[in-house]
Formats: sequence, structure tokens, C-alpha cells
Amino acid sequence: MKQQHGFMALVIVVIIAAAALVMSLNSSLLGLGALDIGYLADKGNQTTTAAEGCAEEALRQLRVNPAYLGVPSPGLLLGGSSCIIEVLNLGGNDRQINITATAGEFTKRLTIIITLGSRFLTINSWQEI
Repeated sequence: MKQQHGFMALVIVVIIAAAALVMSLNSSLLGLGALDIGYLADKGNQTTTAAEGCAEEALRQLRVNPAYLGVPSPGLLLGGSSCIIEVLNLGGNDRQINITATAGEFTKRLTIIITLGSRFLTINSWQEI
């Protein structure tokens, strides 16, 4: 009878230990998933910031020099990201600005259509591709 009580106690301890191990592994995996989501969000934000910064640079350059053609590969380096700026003359005062920003394995593309004026420029379209 005493041996059965000892065996039952041992089984209960093993079950509790297994449950604790499963819970701790689950917590670890959830923590890793949260880290991965944070990394992805950070890289996505970094790529978006680079693309928008390069778009602003292209607009600034076009205000100063309507013949500006952009920055070819390897492009502008911005911290841990880079971007390529391509400006196409659509005829007259219309221009298309193509931005490709990269941060690690993430890429963000923008296409902006503008019209150059004598004192200012007008953004006709701003699209993420």
C-alpha cells in the first residue's frame, strides 16, 4: 500500500514537471515570436522612412534643377538602408519619380508624378507599388 502511494506521488510530480516544461517552452516561443514581429516592424518602418526621405530629396533636387535625373545604383545610403532615385521626363513640365528603398531584405517602391511650376511643384500622384 505504501509503495502505491509513493508511485502515485512520483507520477504526480512527473506530470506537474511536464506541464511546467510545456508552459515554459510555450512562453519562450511566444517571446521569440514577439521579437520576430518587432524586427519585421522595425525593418518595414526603416524602409518606409528611407523611401519617403529619398522622395523628399528628389523633390528638393527638382525644385532647384528641373533637369535632375536621380541617383542610380548603388543609390543614397541612409544608415542601414539605401535608395535609388530615377526621374523620368514625361514631357513638358511633368516628371515621374521612381524610388526603390531597401533595408536588409525589405524593399519599398514609390512612384510620384509631379508637374514643375515656375515657383512651386505640384504632386499629382503618390503611389506605393
